[in-house]
Order: sequence, then structure tokens, then C-alpha cells
Amino acid sequence: MKNPEEFPHPDYTVEPVSSLQIDVLWKLILELAEFGKLPTPGNFELLQDSILEKKAAEAFLIRTRSQTQGDRSRNDYIGFVVFFQNFSTFQALPGLYLEDLYVRPEYRGRKIGTAVMQWLARVAKSRGYARMDWEALNWNHKALNFYKSEPILATAHEEWVHCRLEGEEIGDLAEQKIF
Repeated sequence: MKNPEEFPHPDYTVEPVSSLQIDVLWKLILELAEFGKLPTPGNFELLQDSILEKKAAEAFLIRTRSQTQGDRSRNDYIGFVVFFQNFSTFQALPGLYLEDLYVRPEYRGRKIGTAVMQWLARVAKSRGYARMDWEALNWNHKALNFYKSEPILATAHEEWVHCRLEGEEIGDLAEQKIF
């Protein structure tokens, strides 16, 4: 296996988000929210604290390859990927949970998403993870078809229903008098 840190696309690469680029990540997240018709995400300070301080997830910017670091500009960043470690009790091993993969619309169709998925598979394999998990919105047929196509060939686990508590729902349950 190649070095998992090596990104497989000849024209694009990934780099971990640093304090100097956290604002670029935030801008791309806002673009994703608009694309996905999703509510405005948290806030910049929470993102900065969660990614840079608490290390709650790993965030990487996708960018065009430049000859030298000095050649880079903010326009070189064309997407991002955020993932974190989860855990399988049945396999007794950690896994990789892909939270978000976003490529700006004008860069789609260049196999950048495929390269990201291959890179994530290499990261998962090198870390000894048992599996990779992610979700796609049920109306996003392009994404669903992408994940089911070669070379990814993901299996849709239709017997599992994704459930979630958010915000006040968590607080409501936490404060319920059950006994």
C-alpha cells in the first residue's frame, strides 16, 4: 500500500486545516450548507475550537497542486473533507466516519471525490480501522450513485435507519424525569 498521506490525484491534493486556513474551511462549509439546502451551520468559533483545539474531527482542505507553497492562494482551495474515528462494538475495532466531503460544483467530474475516497480508504487501512461509514442525503442521487459506482462500490445498508437527537432534544431527554 502507498503512503496513506499521499493523495492519489495528480492535479489536486489535501492538507490538514491549520489556524491559517480555518476561515477557508468555514467558507466552504457555508457553501455546502447552501448546496445541501441545510440550515446555517454552528458558528466559526465553535468550528475553530472543535477542529483546532479539541481535535473532535480531522479536517483537510482539497486544493490544486502548486509548484511551491508560495504559489498558493485562497482560490486554490476547492473543497474539504472532515472525518473522525468511530467504534464498532461487534468488531471491537475503530472505524472512520466520513462526516462531509465537499467539492465545489465547478470542479466536479474530475475524479477528485474518487481520489478523496481512495485516500480515506488508505488512511483507514493504515490505522487498522474495521470500516468506513458515511451518509448521503436521500435526494442527492448524484452522490448516492457516485458512492455505489466503481471503484467505490459502497453498500447501502437499508436495514439501518439513521436516528439523531440534536440541540434542545438532547437537553430535553437529559432533563426528563423518568424515575
